Amino acid sequence: MEDGWWKVWKLGEEAFADNELKLNLMLKARSPILSMNITVKLHRQTSRTTEPTYQTFEIETDPNRTTVLDVLIRIQSEQDGSVGFRRNCRNAICGSCAMRINGRSGLACQKHISEVMGEHDTELVIEPMKNLPVIKDLIVDMTKFWDNIHKVDPYVSQSRYNAVET
Repeated sequence: MEDGWWKVWKLGEEAFADNELKLNLMLKARSPILSMNITVKLHRQTSRTTEPTYQTFEIETDPNRTTVLDVLIRIQSEQDGSVGFRRNCRNAICGSCAMRINGRSGLACQKHISEVMGEHDTELVIEPMKNLPVIKDLIVDMTKFWDNIHKVDPYVSQSRYNAVET
């Protein structure tokens, strides 16, 4: 009995790995790999009371395949582990990676480098959201935001209407 279950499991695992490999090969074949050196100008602030500064990082990346969040993760893991930013779902759902990217608000997990930089641009400026106080680097204090969400929730939530669905 166990032997049959194990064979089915292994076959499914191999099929998944095979399909994932095929998908990755198809995606790679669709767009050529472009490598580009960019300068990332990152807003740095060690606490609420200190003045903000900017620090620059040089990074090589493929602008069509790399998101702003990928760039931040690479900077944090390869160049400066003290860089602070929020991330959670990587699916543009939670909003925790919201920041200002080249002067415009956006989600770092959603924006590819090619979307936020022009064809001849070489600098990427990343700053925290302007409407909330900065805790550290790109991390902002969301307390005011969540307080406001809780205030309006009773008026927009579906749970207060106990309608029977048919």
